[in-house]
Amino acid sequence: MKQIGALLAAAAMLVSWAQDGTAASSSFGFRAAVASWRESDLYGGSESENGTMFGPTFLFRLGDDENVAVGVDGLYGQMGALDRADAEVMLFYYVAPLFGVFADFRYMWGDYDASADPDIGEKVTTTVAGFGGGVTVDAPLGDSPLFVFANTRFVPVRVSTDVEDASGAGFLWAYEAGLAYAAEVATGAGDSCIYAAGGYRYHQMKGSDFDETMSMPFVEAGFKQEF
Repeated sequence: MKQIGALLAAAAMLVSWAQDGTAASSSFGFRAAVASWRESDLYGGSESENGTMFGPTFLFRLGDDENVAVGVDGLYGQMGALDRADAEVMLFYYVAPLFGVFADFRYMWGDYDASADPDIGEKVTTTVAGFGGGVTVDAPLGDSPLFVFANTRFVPVRVSTDVEDASGAGFLWAYEAGLAYAAEVATGAGDSCIYAAGGYRYHQMKGSDFDETMSMPFVEAGFKQEF
């Protein structure tokens, strides 16, 4: 799929930056989520599906003070009649060690098999693109290896769908929060750690002809390398 290819291309570019010494640190992770999706307006009634989504996460902090960072996240899953992919590119600026603001580009794609619905009777493809912003907080719990993280964002979006007369503008609001554990590992190439995290993500995307919500409890594991 084109959207997954674009995500991998962006990730490859960021890896190249890290190898060239541009990045001060890099994090590579993999996320698994239990997704609950509901659309209340687009198909003429309430539709819902549940399933799992999986995908990579990348975060690269740049410069000596690491106050600039670039992140790429992706999720893909099959949830009953819905095939869904979400991709996100973020540019962070940390105004304080624990607090940052970020620009957010989001792209979402979905195929919903509505052939069982007599009012639709076919598979419907919907794509969403938008650009917005948000805030993020990361706070250690004292001197322990545990830390909490939370972020929220607001993204104006443009929706294109096969549902007749339903394309248009709207907005997406989302938040995420969780707890992570990091453990140092010896690699001989700077400070490194492995991490594990658990959390909850929620978003609502709303416009005049659509009203989508998705909740996703998730787990994530990964590796962080200081350069």
